[in-house]
Amino acid sequence: MDVAKRPDFINACNCTLCSKSGARWSYFHPSEVSIEGATGQYSREDKDDSAAEVHFCGRCGSTTHFTLTESAISKFGNVQTGVNMLLADEGELVGIELRYPDGRA
Repeated sequence: MDVAKRPDFINACNCTLCSKSGARWSYFHPSEVSIEGATGQYSREDKDDSAAEVHFCGRCGSTTHFTLTESAISKFGNVQTGVNMLLADEGELVGIELRYPDGRA
C-alpha cells in the first residue's frame, strides 16, 4: 500500500472496532491511496448500517485499511479511506500529531 502524502494526524481511537482491529488510523481521499494484493474484509455486525469495511492482509492477518461501505458512499460520497499507520515506518511519522479521540463515549 502506498499513500500520496503524509497524514495530517493519526487517530488512536478507543472504540471497540479500532481497539480490536489494532489500528491507528490516518484518513485520505481514496484517490491518494494505492492498494496492491488481495485482502479480506469485515464490517461491524453490531450496527444495522455499518459505514466501514475493515480490510486485512490475507497472508499475515494485519489490519491494513478501511473503505466506506456502499451505504456510506451513497450517503456521503466516496470521500475517505483509512490507513493503519501502525504498519508505517516510525521514522516517516516523526512530527505527526497523534490524537486520542474517545470513540466509546
